[in-house]
Amino acid sequence: MAYQSYGPESIARPVVEVSAVESRAFGIRVGRLDVGLGADRERIDLTALLEAGDCDLVLLRYPAPWLDLAEQLRVCAWSSIPCDPLIYVRRTPAPQEHAPVGIRRLGESDLPELDDVIATIFPGYPNHYLVNPLTRGVDIVAAYQEWARATLASPHGQVFLADVDGVGVVGMFMAHDEDGVFEILLGGMLPVARGKGWYQAMFRAITDHAHATGATLACTATQVANTASLRGFTSTGYEPFLALTTAHVVRPGLLG
Repeated sequence: MAYQSYGPESIARPVVEVSAVESRAFGIRVGRLDVGLGADRERIDLTALLEAGDCDLVLLRYPAPWLDLAEQLRVCAWSSIPCDPLIYVRRTPAPQEHAPVGIRRLGESDLPELDDVIATIFPGYPNHYLVNPLTRGVDIVAAYQEWARATLASPHGQVFLADVDGVGVVGMFMAHDEDGVFEILLGGMLPVARGKGWYQAMFRAITDHAHATGATLACTATQVANTASLRGFTSTGYEPFLALTTAHVVRPGLLG
């Protein structure tokens, strides 16, 4: 998930890209097909793209208003399992007061602490893998720990912990910072820190960081069902601007 894959500058001719991490996790060939606002809508043939990708499962996202793609899914031979749609929100970064929360950027040496934080925040976290019997057994904590490692290793990836003086770590963020766009890929708060008003302060802190590092756009996404996060985003100045339909598209015969 990255804004560059879905925004107006996304590629005109998207293709299925194999996900080595997800293929390894589920023991089948998994790909991703990200159709963004920059795609040449009139030339998209989902069946042809799915067949060319040669995957067992394709995780598909496309702009929700593009109902012609929903019709293509309906009539193609592949099975389609709908997932909770994504909502992207954005704002122009600006200095913000974020007391009592501060953030610190992590490096490779901080991985043990990061693993512990992820293991505390995300057990049982709702996710799109749960809708599909082929992926339902995912260990979401291990998946997010691996994602954090990949983010740290990426030239544009950044990982942060959020701290409160006298309390310690209260949350974490993963982000992608490229070409003036600062995207928060994942954020979460420790259970003991919830209900204290610190979630909004965390987002003000990360937005302040984006401004300080020169970003001209800050954005993030969450599932439509995650209304608590959406309230937190909008209360800190983020506004919805893009809805994405999400589906698991499965090769014929695999679901029985």
